[in-house]
Amino acid sequence: MKLIIAEKPSVGRDIAKVLGALSNNNGYCEGSGYICTWAFGHLVSLYDCSDYKEEWKSWKSIPVIPTKFKIKLNSSSGVKEQMEVIKKLINRDDVTTIVCATDAGREGELIFRHIYNYLRCKKPIERLWINSMVEEDIKKGFENLEDGDSDKYINLYECAYAREQADWLVGINMTRCFSNMYSAYGEKPLSIGRVQTPTLKMIVDREKEISSFVRNYYYKAQIHYDDIVAEYDVKFENRDEAESIVRAVDGTCSIIQSVKREIKRKKAPMLFDITLLQKECNKRLGLNAKNTLDVAQSLYEKKLITYPRTDSKFLNASMEIEARNLAEQICSQRDINVTINTKAVIDDTKVSDHHAIIPTVKALHVNSLNETERDVLEMIMLRFIVSMSPAMLYEHVSTSIKAGDYIFKANANRTIESGWTALDFEDRTNSIDAEKQDKNIRLFEYKENDSWQQIKSIVNSIETKPKQRFTDDTLLTAMENASLKDFKNIDGIERVGLGTGATRAAIIEVLLDRGYIERRKKSIIPTERGMKLIDIVPKEISDVSMTVRWEEQIAEIKKGKIKSNVFVKQIEDYVCEVIKNYYKPKDTISRKEVKKSGNVCPECGGALVIRQGRFGTFEGCENYPECKYIKKKEKTQTNTAKAIETCPKCGGILIKRKSSFGSFIGCTNYPKCKYIKK
Repeated sequence: MKLIIAEKPSVGRDIAKVLGALSNNNGYCEGSGYICTWAFGHLVSLYDCSDYKEEWKSWKSIPVIPTKFKIKLNSSSGVKEQMEVIKKLINRDDVTTIVCATDAGREGELIFRHIYNYLRCKKPIERLWINSMVEEDIKKGFENLEDGDSDKYINLYECAYAREQADWLVGINMTRCFSNMYSAYGEKPLSIGRVQTPTLKMIVDREKEISSFVRNYYYKAQIHYDDIVAEYDVKFENRDEAESIVRAVDGTCSIIQSVKREIKRKKAPMLFDITLLQKECNKRLGLNAKNTLDVAQSLYEKKLITYPRTDSKFLNASMEIEARNLAEQICSQRDINVTINTKAVIDDTKVSDHHAIIPTVKALHVNSLNETERDVLEMIMLRFIVSMSPAMLYEHVSTSIKAGDYIFKANANRTIESGWTALDFEDRTNSIDAEKQDKNIRLFEYKENDSWQQIKSIVNSIETKPKQRFTDDTLLTAMENASLKDFKNIDGIERVGLGTGATRAAIIEVLLDRGYIERRKKSIIPTERGMKLIDIVPKEISDVSMTVRWEEQIAEIKKGKIKSNVFVKQIEDYVCEVIKNYYKPKDTISRKEVKKSGNVCPECGGALVIRQGRFGTFEGCENYPECKYIKKKEKTQTNTAKAIETCPKCGGILIKRKSSFGSFIGCTNYPKCKYIKK
C-alpha cells in the first residue's frame, strides 16, 4: 500500500479520483492499493522564539540564535486534527511507501519533509513530479515515480530548509534590533525581511527621484517635407544652438544622401509565467498582482489551466504533440486560420519546476465563470495561440538627408506580414509605438540622391519628465530584473531577482498590510513609515546584493557542493555582525520632536505626548521606557443598557450587549458568569 501526501485537499482528491482511491474518509481517500491524504500547505513551521526559551520572548533578547532549529505544528484551525490523520496513516502496517505529491519545487519539498520529519517516519519515499492536474499527466507521473531518497531531492529539501532558517534569523533579529531602537512603546514594530526590505527600497528610491526631479528642456533641430520629419542627431540644452541650425537650413534644398532598407521580424510574445500574467492583467484588466494570482489559482483548481505559480515561459519537449493538438482545437473552435509552430515554445533547458501557464482541454467547454475569470482565461488561451504563431514581418527604412552643412535622419516602418499581431487584439502596435504607426510612411517613396525643395525647419522643444511611480506591472518587472546581471553569473541559479513568481504578489501585500506602502489608483507609493525604515536600516539589508549572495549559496546547496549548515552559520555570523555594528540604546538616538498633549503624567510628572500605536493614537509618558504610563481613553457614552431579566445561572442581571457579531443578551457578571441567552 502506498500513502500519497498532497499539498492541499483539492489536489489530494483529484489524485485519488485518477488512481481509483474512491472511498472517502475523514481527511483521506482509499482504494486500489492507494491512500491519498493531504496537508493544508505548511502544517509544520519553525519554532517561535519563546518556544526555545522563555527569556527569548522579550524583544530585548538579541541576537536570537538557536543551537538547533526545531519544528512544530502550526496553530491554524484543523491542522492538529489533519496531522493526527496523517500520523495514523503513516504508521499503518500495510503502508510500505510514502509518495511525496506536494508541488514540484523546493517549497513543496519543504512542506512534505517537515511533515515526514515531524512524525519521525523512516519509510521509503517516492516523488511525484508533475506540472498539471489533468488526468493524463497524473497517470504518467505515477508511471514514472522517482526515488525520493535520492540526493537530488534531499538537496532540494536542504536548500529550502536553509532558506527558511536564514529568513527566520534575519527577519526576527533585524526586526527586533531596529524596532528596539526606533519604535516607541505601543507603536508597530519595524518589520524587516530579506525580500520585502529591498523591494521597499526600490519604491522609496523611486519616490525620492520623483521628489527631487527638476523639470528641464532640451532642443532638437528638425526639417519637414511632404509629411516627413527628419531630425538633427544632437540634443541641445541651449535653444540658441538649435535655432542657429534652423536659420541655416530653413527654405533651402536638401539631398537624400543614403537610404537603407531591411526586413525585420518581431517574434510572437512568449507564453505566460505568473509574473508576466500578473503584469499583463494589471495593464489590460487593472488587476493587482494578488488578484491575478487568486484568479489563476481558481482557474487551476477548476482544471482550466496548468499550474500557475511558475517562473517558466516554455514547455517541455514531451508536450509538443499535446500542445499542437490543443492549439488546433482552439483554432478550430474559434475559426482562427494560422500556422502553428510548437517549436517556438519548446525548450527543456528553460523549464524550471513547472512549465509555462497554458489552458487545458477543459477550457474549450466552460460556462460557469465570473467575468474576471473569463477575461483572464481568455488572455491565457489567446497567448497560447499567439506564442506559436508566425513572426510579424516589417520593412524598416533609415535615411540620411543633407541640408546645408548638416545631416538629418529619418526612419519609417511598414508592415509586410501581420503574423501574430493579427490575432493579439490588445497588442497591435506592430513593432512601433502606436502613435508612430504611420510616421514618415511617405519616406518609402524616395531613393538616394532625390532632392527636397524649400524645406521647412523648426526647433522641437522637448520637456524632460520624471520617472513614473511604480504600478503592479512595473514593480513586478523591477523585482524580476533586480540585479539580473549578478544572477546570470551564478551557475545553476534557481531564482532571478527579488522573490519568485509565486511570492512577489504576497511581498507587495505584506508591504501594504504593514503600512510601508499604499496604492493610489494604480500607483504604488511609500508611506512616511516606509521611508523612515529605509533611512534607518543599513545598506546591506535593503540592497538586493544580499539576496544575490544568498541565492548563490542556495544554488550550491541544491547541487550538493556545500552543506546547508555552512550557509546557515554564515547567516548567523552576519546577523551578529549587523547587531554589533548598528545596535544602540534608545537614549543615544536622535528622534523627531513629538507633539505634547498638554496633560501631565500622574506617575512621574512628565509631559504626556501623542503617539501612534497599532490601534490608533494614544497619550503616553515622554519618559518611556522608564515610565510606561498610558492614559486610558474616556468613554464617550455611558452604559445605558436596560435590565431585561435575571440570569438563571448566577442570579445577576441580563442586559443587551453588542459584539463584533451583533447584539446579544448576556450577564452583567461577565467574565465570572459567561451565560448568554439563546
